[in-house]
Amino acid sequence: MYFPFLRGKQNELFAISELVSLIQESQNVVPIFEPVNLNSTTRRMLPVINNSGIPFVFIINPQSGELYNEGYDIYRPLLEDFENKHLVTLGYYINDTTTLLEIQQAMDTYVEFSFAFIHVSNSRIRDNLTQVTKRIDYHIFMDGKVSSSYLNAFRGKKRVIIKDSFNRLSRNADYVPDEYFSDLFSTYKPDFYGFGDFQIVGVGTGGGGPAHAVALHLTYLKEPNGQEIWVRHFVSDDKLGTSNVQGKYFQALRKLVTFLNQYSNTPETIGAREYRENLIDGVFHQLGYPKKLSMKHHIELMIQVL
Repeated sequence: MYFPFLRGKQNELFAISELVSLIQESQNVVPIFEPVNLNSTTRRMLPVINNSGIPFVFIINPQSGELYNEGYDIYRPLLEDFENKHLVTLGYYINDTTTLLEIQQAMDTYVEFSFAFIHVSNSRIRDNLTQVTKRIDYHIFMDGKVSSSYLNAFRGKKRVIIKDSFNRLSRNADYVPDEYFSDLFSTYKPDFYGFGDFQIVGVGTGGGGPAHAVALHLTYLKEPNGQEIWVRHFVSDDKLGTSNVQGKYFQALRKLVTFLNQYSNTPETIGAREYRENLIDGVFHQLGYPKKLSMKHHIELMIQVL
C-alpha cells in the first residue's frame, strides 16, 4: 500500500482529485493530508475527494501551518460534509510529550471515526499505545524518528513507514541532473503494511523567496522493471536574476519533455502527458502547476510499480 503524504495545499489537493479514478481502480493508495489551513479550497476539495470514494487519512493535530495548536472541534464542520465517513481515518501525531488523556479526548471528540497514530518520536506511552486496538487503522512512523525497538513493539499492527526521499535544496541552480530517490516500494514488505513519501516536494512546508533558476523534478524507474526510483532535475539555462520566470520555466520544460521522449523505462502517466501538452500549448500557469504535474506523475508511477 502506498501512502503519499501531502500538506493539504491547493495543488496537492488538485493532484489527488485529478487521480481519483486511478486511485479507485488500484485500491493501493491511501493519501495522508496534513491541513495547513481551512480555506475555501480545502473545504471544497476534501469533501469532493471523499465523495469520490477513495480512503484517506486526515490529520487533526497538524504540526505546522495556520492550524497548529487549534482545538479538535475546528474540523467538525468540514468532517460533517464527508458523505463516506467510513473511508476517512483521522490521523493523530504521537511524540514524546503525548499523553493518553490527550488521545482519549481526541477519540471521544470523533467517535464515528477510526484513527491512525503518526509516530514522530519515541513515545513514553509506547506500551500503552500497543494495547489500543479498537478504532486504530494504522501505526504510521516517520523514518529515522523512532528507534528499531520502538518499531518492533508494534509488530502485528498495520505499520506504515514514511520516508522523505527528496533531496531538497535551497537553490534551484544547485540541483544535479540525476540522483537516487528511493527503493522503498520494492523493499517495504514484509516488515510493513505500507510505505509513503513526500513525492517531489520534500518534508518542508514553506518556500523561499523568488528563485533565480526554475527547476522541475521528475521521478522515474532507473531500469525497466527495476527496483529503484531515481529523480531527474531539469534546471533552466538562465540562472541570473529573478525575472523572466516564464522563459525559465519553458527552458526547463523543454528539457523535461525531451527526457520523456527519449527515456522509455518509465511508464506513461497522466502527469507526463500533461507536461507534453503544456509545452505544445505554451501557456504558463505559474510554478504551482508543474509541481502538481510532478506529484501526479509520481503517484501514478507508484501505482504502476506496486
